[in-house]
Amino acid sequence: SALSTGFLFPFNGVAGFLPSGTSISPTLRPENTRSVELGTELRFLKNRISVDYTYYRSLSDGQIFGIPLPPSTGFGTQINNAGKLLSRGHEIVLRLTPLKSAAFIWDFTSNFSTYRTTVEALPAGPSRIVLADASGAIQLVAETGQNYPSFYGRPMARDPATGQTVVNLTTGFPLQNPVQQILGTPNPDFEINFINSFRYKALSLGFQIDWRQGGCSSRSYRPNRAPGAIGRNPRPGYSADSARPEREICKREVGGRRQQRCLHSKAQPVLGNRQYHSRTKP
Repeated sequence: SALSTGFLFPFNGVAGFLPSGTSISPTLRPENTRSVELGTELRFLKNRISVDYTYYRSLSDGQIFGIPLPPSTGFGTQINNAGKLLSRGHEIVLRLTPLKSAAFIWDFTSNFSTYRTTVEALPAGPSRIVLADASGAIQLVAETGQNYPSFYGRPMARDPATGQTVVNLTTGFPLQNPVQQILGTPNPDFEINFINSFRYKALSLGFQIDWRQGGCSSRSYRPNRAPGAIGRNPRPGYSADSARPEREICKREVGGRRQQRCLHSKAQPVLGNRQYHSRTKP
């Protein structure tokens, strides 16, 4: 590694070491999780139809995070117990046997699950902890009162009257809101899968279809794009809404395919819509 003096190690065959920028709290302890789970199981028609339902609530106290420290301490972060996370979710499993004979059996299983994890508390001081900052434009954070984890960054600037994205008339790039805010969460709204199994005498065939709805994703921008912009460049003659950089920030994933629909919230700007390639008016 390089020192501020300009020396590079190994120097003249002598190895050098630098202290770690991360410290371990002397009071670090294992996190404590308390869970409550309720469920029921129903079966009908000699087990040809069954339904299992489960609700769970889990509170994790003493979640382990890397807490930012002032540079005067000599460290950048400290590993410590730093918050409470509350998880709640539902899971439903449906099992069917639509066809059953001496030689042929068709079994069908569907599993639906949805959950939400929120940050209930963080240590005194920071209201937001950065978990990852790969691109420099979008951060993955834990923030009190928000979903865990959440994307944090600068959304596109919008006209207050029309809600349309504001564009730089010289470059054609959309402008960004100078105020950073929560953009969404990578967690899905729900997940569901469909499993089919066919058996005919000694032969068997099975396949599965998975459906994942919701969740945001972040991708880094290229150097030839506007600073902090995420997505493809606008084409001449098209509005910034046709390029939809924020559509790259928040993409719906349905059945493994990314769909161009995004989260809407009254508490934050709309991250996407269904308007494509509408030409700008002169």
